Amino acid sequence: MDSALVILIVVAIALAVIVLGPLRQGQQREERWGALAEALGLQLQSGGLQGELQGLSVRMGMEMHTVGGEGLIQFCVVRAKAPGPLPRGFVAAPRRWTSGLSRRLADNLFASGDPALDEMYLFQSDEQDKGQAFVEDAQVQQALRGVLGSGQVAFVEKGWVGIASVGLITETEEARRKFEAVVRSAQSLADSQERRSLAQPRATEE
Repeated sequence: MDSALVILIVVAIALAVIVLGPLRQGQQREERWGALAEALGLQLQSGGLQGELQGLSVRMGMEMHTVGGEGLIQFCVVRAKAPGPLPRGFVAAPRRWTSGLSRRLADNLFASGDPALDEMYLFQSDEQDKGQAFVEDAQVQQALRGVLGSGQVAFVEKGWVGIASVGLITETEEARRKFEAVVRSAQSLADSQERRSLAQPRATEE
């Protein structure tokens, strides 16, 4: 057989594996997540789960994130939307996903005062004083600790609370636990911000 033909066949097979492999994985994920959607009362849309749990918007999907020293890694990310506004631009970014350069360029970082949380998160806010006061609140710190777990990455961004873990979530109880964790945390963060907002006018009057 002509060596050029052999090379073409090998290349064609390699391309087929490269293209069809992810497609097959996507089909298998949708099959498994279809069962999760039914069990949790969510919808399977755009390759992920979406819907409401306990009155909060939630979603789960696969995302690629850069981890320092390890490159791009695929995570299964579960999110819940806080039911009220948090401090403007408030972010609790996982240090694992934040490069040293990004940290040096940021000019609005602040600490929580809790060494365990500061080890896990980089805190930012468009209004730094309000963001720092928010993250120093005991209820906020408890909410942030509530989404931390072994082998997981937690974060708060654009009003969404998230948990990311390596590997596809296919078990109903595991998915339920993670959804419940982000829902509790999102609700607690919103409650704390509302409580602080209501207290500020009284403090001003006094």
